[in-house]
Amino acid sequence: MIRVATMDDMDRLLVMGELMHKFGHYENLDFDPRRLYLAFRCHILPDDRLCVVFENNPAVEGFVCASVDPWYGGNDRVASETALFSTISGQGIGRSLIQCYIAWAQYKQAKKINFGVTVGIEDQKVDGLLGQLGFAATGKHYVFKQ
Repeated sequence: MIRVATMDDMDRLLVMGELMHKFGHYENLDFDPRRLYLAFRCHILPDDRLCVVFENNPAVEGFVCASVDPWYGGNDRVASETALFSTISGQGIGRSLIQCYIAWAQYKQAKKINFGVTVGIEDQKVDGLLGQLGFAATGKHYVFKQ
């Protein structure tokens, strides 16, 4: 079941956030659970932020966080996914969370709905899923190698 996250979900969100940190090219960055707490809190409480969880009674097994804001050059609203994570692969949890994000962004009257993939895990699988859900690749993500 997908539902809106509450502050009562924070302990499980922090565990999943720490797991997410260990994947992809972000794993070499420092980890601060206090900063992660603030990031989740700012997506749970405000109206133009989203944090929903996938609950597999009684465990929370996934989440998506997003925001909708005015485009910096005008007043049209643009939705952006901030983070998506699931502890279970291949069960449709990611698909369900993305579909929830799309529905929320449409409800919030976003003229553009963005979804960024920056972690670099299972890129082809993610590309296929996002294509099936109506997203089209519009650019690339580059990381400066020092």
